Amino acid sequence: MKTMIVGHRGSSAEAPENTLASLALAWADGADGVEFDVLMTRDGRAVVHHDENLRRTTGRNALVAELTLDEIRLLDAGSWKGERWKGERIPTLSEALSSAPAARRLFVEVKCGPEIVPALFCDVKESGKDTDQVAFVGFSVDTMRAVKDAFPAHRAILNLEVGTYGGESAKQAVRVAKREGFEGLGPGVRDTVDQAALRAMLDAGLEVFMWTVDSISLARLCREWGVHYVVTNNPGLLRRQLDA
Repeated sequence: MKTMIVGHRGSSAEAPENTLASLALAWADGADGVEFDVLMTRDGRAVVHHDENLRRTTGRNALVAELTLDEIRLLDAGSWKGERWKGERIPTLSEALSSAPAARRLFVEVKCGPEIVPALFCDVKESGKDTDQVAFVGFSVDTMRAVKDAFPAHRAILNLEVGTYGGESAKQAVRVAKREGFEGLGPGVRDTVDQAALRAMLDAGLEVFMWTVDSISLARLCREWGVHYVVTNNPGLLRRQLDA
């Protein structure tokens, strides 16, 4: 089984996260897929942004949910990362989906509640992407249940916070995923991996979406242990090192 390299918010070590520039760089760097975050605007559009508040990436102290798409379009989401990226905008989900070359994977992380599902459905349907190409990720069981109900043929992956899935917690996460019909679990890691927890997930037939892996030694361990997806801020570097 091939371990796929997934760009975390694109190629976010170099480019401004969750922008089309970051996604394009991840594709150019040889990523098998990209993960990006979606929130809903005041007028019901799905846009690609991680934080509920726009201040960190744009300087505008406002919530995504408080602004319309037209207002969000005016914001500069690139300058915080450097002059080179000045003028990068917050993309729509539709634009992010369109960025993907054929056969590359898209992991849409839902950062708000089930109210965004109609917008997701509209954009994914209009994108024409195969069901195997678009997967959904999230921390909320309720939200992921609503997503799975709307997209039964697409993969649904339940994320797990760093340090919350060892021992009995791993078994509980597996039970929840199997009960809800989710295809995978996304354990968060820092420097080490709980191999017993990982084995419980794999033995249950679940896909493992490991985030965020920027260490080549940890990436090699993930590959050795059969992790399906390694999510990294620097997909180009990891690709070069793993292929060496």
